[in-house]
Amino acid sequence: MGIIHKLKPEVKDFILEQKKSSPDLSCRGLSALIMERFQLKLGKSRINWLLKGLGLSGQVGRKRKKRRRRTVLEEAPKEKIFKERVIKEKPEEIRKVELPPKVKIPEEKVSEKAAEKILEKIMAKEAPKETPKEAPKKPPEEAPAPTKIPERPAEEVGKEVENIILKAAQSLVGSEVNELFNEGLILEICFAEGEEGKKFYLDAQFHTLWSGMGVPVDFAQALSRLNNYINKCFHQNYPLLLFTAPGYDVLPEEFFDFLGCWQTAQRKMEKLTVLGSGAKEVFSSIITSPVEQRGLIFGLWPWQFMRGRKIKATEQFQPYTFAPLKLDFYLAEGEIKLAQPKLNRELKLRACLLKRKLEEKVCLIICTNLESSQFSLTEIVNYYLSAWPNLEECFGDFSRKIELFTYTAGARKMFLEALPSGLDYLGFLDAYIRRYFLPVDYEDVNFATMEERIYNLSYEIKEEKDFNVVEFTSPSDFAYLRDLDYLCHRLNEREIIINKKHFWFKIR
Repeated sequence: MGIIHKLKPEVKDFILEQKKSSPDLSCRGLSALIMERFQLKLGKSRINWLLKGLGLSGQVGRKRKKRRRRTVLEEAPKEKIFKERVIKEKPEEIRKVELPPKVKIPEEKVSEKAAEKILEKIMAKEAPKETPKEAPKKPPEEAPAPTKIPERPAEEVGKEVENIILKAAQSLVGSEVNELFNEGLILEICFAEGEEGKKFYLDAQFHTLWSGMGVPVDFAQALSRLNNYINKCFHQNYPLLLFTAPGYDVLPEEFFDFLGCWQTAQRKMEKLTVLGSGAKEVFSSIITSPVEQRGLIFGLWPWQFMRGRKIKATEQFQPYTFAPLKLDFYLAEGEIKLAQPKLNRELKLRACLLKRKLEEKVCLIICTNLESSQFSLTEIVNYYLSAWPNLEECFGDFSRKIELFTYTAGARKMFLEALPSGLDYLGFLDAYIRRYFLPVDYEDVNFATMEERIYNLSYEIKEEKDFNVVEFTSPSDFAYLRDLDYLCHRLNEREIIINKKHFWFKIR
């Protein structure tokens, strides 16, 4: 029998609060939330024992069914039964996430074994289901209606938002009162090929390519910010930037096809559709701008595609510093060959190899189809780190959000669907910060608590030529340092632009 450790009161209170607010939340789901909030691994049996002592444990075993009287019913046609099942079951299939429910995510770094499960399942295919020809198709649902950003109180109209964190939220969701707000979750990209064409799916925060529409709702993005990125990459020919390639051991066929379609001018991109909650269409755009070459940049981890890749450095490693956050690396120009055995094809790309220390192994390979005459080595690395500066920590957060969505897929809603009524303008900005930039347990924290923990912290803005850096000063006994660090990391992944200048966030 293992050692039983006494639980801290705050852990017990957290379990009690979560179970009361979400009675259907399983012990497995609670275990994931406890790991996220307290970095404490707690087994299902221990949680169930605690809930039982509090009188909150569900009934053990199957519920006894009541006897029903036998009633003779008229047999329903098979077509009608099929139609009803399709209409009832289709939303559940949309919310399905291709990830096994038993993925263990470490506190900071994700092990290669866990990463294998996560990235392989992102691209996992389901066996096609046969559909009778006579079955009627479900009519398309209406797009979700946007909401209005709440009005400011009369005494606040015309004044700037003072707190720098709420200003950051304002730069993402919109700065005008009564401005319409909506979100996108999935980008569906259609390339012309044959009768149906090829479709690919990206999440709205551009983490990676997905095999279908099972994208976690935490990867949604405000439509105003998403539109800016779409205009740059799909209409103005800026390079498309993805945090990571999907897959683990072998390069997924879908990603290989996407790489081929994206960088080949002959593969015409016909249409881009943004999907929201329940895979409903938010808007679509016809791509008319002809391009000679589309630029693409994505991250590749050292443990990915080891069977089907060949990497070599073509130059010596040189020191490099990412100036906004003073991150030190060593860079080397290289090349990479990626093979897809089932398709029997190979793709050669330019590679930027990153090390944290000269004597260490490579920590990330940044791949691109852009030539050195178009973008220098440092420009490629700057472009990537400007969006994804946290590397391994970011991958850990990416993985935990997939896991959380898997455990709570039925209860986890998009921001607008979960937004409480009656919020004022600052309350709306605060809710957005708590949803997307802080750990999950902050979603139930009120504004006064946020002021006490985060908003009232002192900070200094250091102005540089091309950017500004916000440095927070925390007290020596500050209990929420990890949460503040998490907040800074997530803000730095969203390109916060205030008064036409890029703002970065860090702790002094």
